[in-house]
Amino acid sequence: MKKIMKREWLDFIKQQEGIIALAAHKKPKKPIMSWVCTYTPLEIIIAAGFYPYRLLPAHIDPSLANSYLDSNFCPYVRSCLGEGLTKKSAYLDNLIIGNSCDAMRRLYDAWRHYVPGSFIYLLDLPRNNSPKALEYYQYNLQRLIEELESRFAIKISEDLLYQAILVSNKTRKLLTELSHLYAKERISISATEFLQIIQEGMISPPEEYNIFLGKFLDDLKKEENILLTDSQIKDRPKVLISGTVMDNLEIARVIEDCGGKVVFVDMCTGERYFSEPITLGETKRSRSDLLRLIAEYYLNKVPCPRMVNLEKRWTYLLKVIKDYEVKGVIFYNLKFCDTSMFELPVIRERLQKSGIPTLCLEGEFASAISGGLKTRIQAFMEVLEFV
Repeated sequence: MKKIMKREWLDFIKQQEGIIALAAHKKPKKPIMSWVCTYTPLEIIIAAGFYPYRLLPAHIDPSLANSYLDSNFCPYVRSCLGEGLTKKSAYLDNLIIGNSCDAMRRLYDAWRHYVPGSFIYLLDLPRNNSPKALEYYQYNLQRLIEELESRFAIKISEDLLYQAILVSNKTRKLLTELSHLYAKERISISATEFLQIIQEGMISPPEEYNIFLGKFLDDLKKEENILLTDSQIKDRPKVLISGTVMDNLEIARVIEDCGGKVVFVDMCTGERYFSEPITLGETKRSRSDLLRLIAEYYLNKVPCPRMVNLEKRWTYLLKVIKDYEVKGVIFYNLKFCDTSMFELPVIRERLQKSGIPTLCLEGEFASAISGGLKTRIQAFMEVLEFV
């Protein structure tokens, strides 16, 4: 493979709307299995011989989906259903939906009735990481494997599962390295480019993505010392974005255009996608042992708002704020997301008591952010200059 230069790769991401490896092959080497929640065990999808592909629909007219779901449902869910109903994407024949909220359950109901010819599976997900919850989730993972083996006439062996964990761990380690270089301002990529690279990992064949990202990092590290004395970058107020799905990366661009620096994105399209890798150890394990490790990983990772663990969320956010010297927090959630709105008042009050300014924004899975949101971000960045 030829040398992958930094700007060359980033430009290619933009030109292909993020689908690097799939765009390179008119016909993918493997079938696609779409997914919608970061609690979905990608290791099982990979071990089953599929490319995992996160459904992040282009911004489409929601009117068709509104015929099947209420208009006050999550805009992301309605966009996913609209994508399925119109079949605009070639990657919608198979879909695993995590039972993460009521809106996702309604997506499952509508999809299995109105999107014909699809393999559709609802993976039930506990709301905590108690011993009983871990046992239940491991049982659900085993049922998912059995369903895949039966439906597609395959066998998911211990070795395939082990190798899939290694592939996923490699992605997490590479993205973690990129995140550290980016947050410490050792490399010259924007917040938008950083988020594009993360989202690319959600939709590209993982083995190929790891090769691209590894070479990309090698190229980036050659310029590590370039930014060490750039005071214009170092003096910018650092911002943490927290919320659900980043539907429009323009928000990150607006923050930086207004003089800020996005150092951490606590979202399922950001840092929560690639938390710590699964610890395998040296000992060869049975399928049951590997499923236990996968269940522990997903239920013990940094929780999203739908998990019943507010104190862990608060401790995690407070540590990020201290470690990254965050000056302000922007909460960005899609409209009608009850799970995120439930925790928001408590977290926001605690941040304010700690002297951390906050800004709350709502998105609609729209193609562009409104002038009102831009004005509010600009005003917030002006406030941070005096913190």
